[in-house]
Amino acid sequence: MMLRQSATLFVLLAYFEATKATIANDEVSCRIVTLLPFSAKSEEFFRYQSPEQSRISFSYVAAAQLAMDHFNARNASISPNLDQDLAQNCPLQLTSHQVFDTNYVATTATRRLIDSMMYSSSCTPEPPCALLGPVGSHVAHGVQTVATAMGTSQVVFGEEDDDLHSSESSAVGLMLTATQRAQVMTGFLQRPGFERDFLLVSHTVETTPLTQALTEIGPSQDLQVLPFFDKEPGDETTEYRSGLLDDYKRTGIKTIFFNHHDASDLAAYAPLLEEKGMLTDEYLYIFSHEAFALDNIEATVGHYAPDSPLDKFLRGGMVFDRLDGFRRLQTSSTDESEDVFEQTSETGGDAFINSWKSLGPKFVQRINDLQPLSQDHPSYTEIPDDYFQTTTPAQYSSYVYDSVMAIGLGGCQQLATTGESRRRLQEEGGDLHIEGMKQISFRGASGQVAFAEGTNVLDPIHSTIGVFNIRPSNSTQNDENRTAEAALLAEWTKHGGWINVDGTTFVYRDGSTTPPSRKREVLETNYLSTSSKVFGYILFCTCWLLGLSGIVLIHLFRNDTAIKASQPVFLQLLSFGSVIMGTTILTFSFDEGGGWSQRQLEVACISTPWFFFVGQLMVFSALFTKLWRLDRVLQFRRRAVSVWDVMAPLTILFGVGLVILIAWTVVDPYTWNRELIQMIPAETYGECESNHFWAFFGPLMSLIVIAELATAFFALKTSDVPDGVNDTNSVMYTLGAHLQAWSIGVPILAVLGNTNADATFFGRALLIFVFSVSCTLLTVHTKVYQAYLARVNPHSKRKDGRVRISGLASAPSSMVGHASTYVRSSMDRSSNVNGTESMSIKAATRGSLSSDPTERNESKQFDLEEFPALSQSQGNIVKIQEAASENPKPDGLITGYAEQNLDQKNDDHLENSNAIQHSEEFSGKQDLRFI
Repeated sequence: MMLRQSATLFVLLAYFEATKATIANDEVSCRIVTLLPFSAKSEEFFRYQSPEQSRISFSYVAAAQLAMDHFNARNASISPNLDQDLAQNCPLQLTSHQVFDTNYVATTATRRLIDSMMYSSSCTPEPPCALLGPVGSHVAHGVQTVATAMGTSQVVFGEEDDDLHSSESSAVGLMLTATQRAQVMTGFLQRPGFERDFLLVSHTVETTPLTQALTEIGPSQDLQVLPFFDKEPGDETTEYRSGLLDDYKRTGIKTIFFNHHDASDLAAYAPLLEEKGMLTDEYLYIFSHEAFALDNIEATVGHYAPDSPLDKFLRGGMVFDRLDGFRRLQTSSTDESEDVFEQTSETGGDAFINSWKSLGPKFVQRINDLQPLSQDHPSYTEIPDDYFQTTTPAQYSSYVYDSVMAIGLGGCQQLATTGESRRRLQEEGGDLHIEGMKQISFRGASGQVAFAEGTNVLDPIHSTIGVFNIRPSNSTQNDENRTAEAALLAEWTKHGGWINVDGTTFVYRDGSTTPPSRKREVLETNYLSTSSKVFGYILFCTCWLLGLSGIVLIHLFRNDTAIKASQPVFLQLLSFGSVIMGTTILTFSFDEGGGWSQRQLEVACISTPWFFFVGQLMVFSALFTKLWRLDRVLQFRRRAVSVWDVMAPLTILFGVGLVILIAWTVVDPYTWNRELIQMIPAETYGECESNHFWAFFGPLMSLIVIAELATAFFALKTSDVPDGVNDTNSVMYTLGAHLQAWSIGVPILAVLGNTNADATFFGRALLIFVFSVSCTLLTVHTKVYQAYLARVNPHSKRKDGRVRISGLASAPSSMVGHASTYVRSSMDRSSNVNGTESMSIKAATRGSLSSDPTERNESKQFDLEEFPALSQSQGNIVKIQEAASENPKPDGLITGYAEQNLDQKNDDHLENSNAIQHSEEFSGKQDLRFI
């Protein structure tokens, strides 16, 4: 069939090109063809039943014919622009109005347009000057290609299809685009007090453009749109629709937009919705303006019993639609009981309605003559003589009037600009006529008409959209069945936004004026389970118990040798840091499932990095400072090294860390965010988020790495001092535990992501627990345990008395001789002039590694005079006498014996010195072994 139509079109166009040169080009007339659905091959294509559709189409034909009459007579009763020079000086006349039935089928509409060439008043086939319609996106698209080839400009008034009205199209539209309607809808759904976060859209093929626009625009308005495609071919069964509703329910979304053309879909879905429990008060339904025709609700949804599924479905619903000029006047009336159709020009009635009501029987006969159906057609309808006095114009009739007026004024505009005749306009494929229409601006029946710059559609600044609330009608039939009515609540204009209609409020399904608070039912919220919280509390309490007990025990054992030698002030600082670090577990142990508010959760989020990083910096700063102080006193400088002498690095690390944390809190604080991670079934996940997380986390981690590296460096450097003084093993074990925790825990947490809240919480809590507990157990409590053992068994003795003196320069290999050295090593707590606790290691070297005995003797005498305490105290004095070897080895080996006198209360077992002879090579430090 399409091939036959294409061949017919080709022949007619060829004939038209061959004969057009013989036609006078001074004829200034414009023949209009109107394509409308008066019938349909299948009732499923109709918004309404066929007789009702015919009534609506008749209203459109009447509005178009009225506009033609007014333009030709330059009657400015509706459009004042007809009194202006552009129209008064224009020779253009709109003639020969033909109306064709499209059957709501694209191929039928295309054939009717081709056939219209034969209805030309001239002796040859001639394309129409302009095409009005058709209705239906799929029909309009099918006709557009043929209209373009024929050089016919097309004006569409009812289809919101962005592609149909693109700037490259040969069609213009007096309506909003799908994008503009979507912007209006999403804006209303986000009004204060009504905010909807989610919108489910059930759509069909015909309504896909609006659905796509909502999906694209919704996120910019903080509205997540989830589209569902309905009515696959052959799937319009109860089982199919029931399955769709199951999917709808699983999303948990309570605001649903039924974007369907066919009103029968509403009746089909209603009982299924009640069966699924989706007609409760927490649901809010939005209906398309195609399915719920505001101009004749009774014809679209029919009558139904009160509290029936359809009644519950429609009650409290919402419809968005464009407003005709006469409808806007009606809503602004202070007397709600006064219908606009009953108003007259004397009472301020609408000009379009006044002209409509003035039409008499002759005009009725003209409209009946335009009837495209034969009298024996089932859908044939003949309007009565009093039609215009008793019938309100159908919805969009004012836009039909303005579409015809745009055709006429647009032609005048282009003729005035180019001086060309109508024939010249057609030779350019309708483009010149379209350009003329896009340049005009006039006052029409629907309001101000002007096209947006660079587009083929009305400028939205001149459009008005209303939101209607569907309510049960007060009138009932004899069987007490009722229908619905729509109450206008607010009007939208681009320059004014949403304006509420005085005296109206939205009534929801439950009869209240409060919108449903439950916007979405989330089937899986990923709240922390009770067992996970208990596990976190246990870890948190364990961290606090070990940390606080460490602080107390260090204080109790502060005078014991093992604690005194390990610098208790730093051990207590380390314990306090582990307590702070462990508190991090508590800050992320709560969510909405525990009754916490958004504000409380945000405070907990902000606290988390503070507890973690302050604790980490405190722990490793304490370890690093402690080891650095030990290294300094082992350099044999004859001065005490107080705690304050080594506080500079700790202060710097803390200062930099605090600056970063403050900046993080002020510039981009952690906030609690619960977001949707899965649509079907609905699943959310809540966590703390920061937009510039790595910008702050990275520098803070760098500080921790610097502190750990410095700690490791000084732990290795002081590894040669006695075990009672150094902390190399415990520090390295602590660093190893942290390294393993990072290397194992972080990849696991990255893999878990937001898949399971309990698993992620378990991993984070365990990671913090290892950080906190490893510091106190391996460093603090091991020292306390040593002190405890020393108290329990005071006669215990070290098996290895090896002492490495850190920082002593190695002797050259050439300096081999005899040396006699007294080393007095004391680690005591004393107070300096400022009362500051100090630790000192005093060392005196009596001799050098020289072979000159005189030098050795002089050195001995100097030592006794310089350090008289060495001759008075028997405690902690180590006398090392080395005998010169007759055959010293060239590599600098020396032999000697060490005599150690230990003065203790029970010195019965230690009265005699133990001696040992041993040899060792100098390797950078003086190595003294003693037992």
